[in-house]
Amino acid sequence: MEEESKHLKVSRQFSEIPYNNEDIKRIWGDTNGFRLFISHNSKDKVYAQKIKEKLEEINISCFVAHEDIAPSIEWPVELEKALNTLDACLCLLTEDYHKGDWPDHELGYAYGQGKMVIPVDLGKSPYGILQKIQAIKISGGLSGLVNADSFNYLMNRIIKVLLDNRETSEILKEAYVYAIENSCSYDNSFVLSKYFDYFESFNDDQVKRILKAFVENSQVRESFAFINNINNKLMQWNPNLFPDYYAIEEEKKILEREYKDKFLRFY
Repeated sequence: MEEESKHLKVSRQFSEIPYNNEDIKRIWGDTNGFRLFISHNSKDKVYAQKIKEKLEEINISCFVAHEDIAPSIEWPVELEKALNTLDACLCLLTEDYHKGDWPDHELGYAYGQGKMVIPVDLGKSPYGILQKIQAIKISGGLSGLVNADSFNYLMNRIIKVLLDNRETSEILKEAYVYAIENSCSYDNSFVLSKYFDYFESFNDDQVKRILKAFVENSQVRESFAFINNINNKLMQWNPNLFPDYYAIEEEKKILEREYKDKFLRFY
């Protein structure tokens, strides 16, 4: 209880600072992405940045304070704005984690808001309020992340943890569908297709939007990964709406007609 009180106390040291859409865009970049705050000691910022770059493939927008706060911005103010707008918090627990000025404040603030906190054991076992939460353990600690298998394991576990929780799952699904809709290259579509198997289901609106993206976005439609897999994945993701190929083709015809009409009206 003493540790928990400590964390809740430090979380209240932030004052209520208002934020707007401009703040959100500056902090998170793509405002339609899943927002993951990466809490870490400054010594470990290289690893935090590496995690950020990988997760952005699936439209998980990550905030890494030591990289994302501009020199002209007041540090505590920007931190609170990021903490007030996050969807989940990832804590990189190294031996130096709690020695930093901000990490304990960050996790306490996120926990106090009732947001998902994901501890990663990189040589430091969860402590205080984090003891209640199952950590992702990486063999070899921080140096283990140099190993490609360990790094990929961590990425897989982060995504699966987010998808196992109802609230974060829905946000991540929306972010993923949005990324497909707005894919701007064949390469980007190929990268997105690599995450197909992480998702077990999508609702009616989401699978229709994925199919619509396939019809209207040439960067998706002409991607071999989508061409070869889209029908099977749609039936898997939502068998009630798309029980067979016939149902998909019928919906596709409707979308193609709508797209053609919209194109003709535009011109």
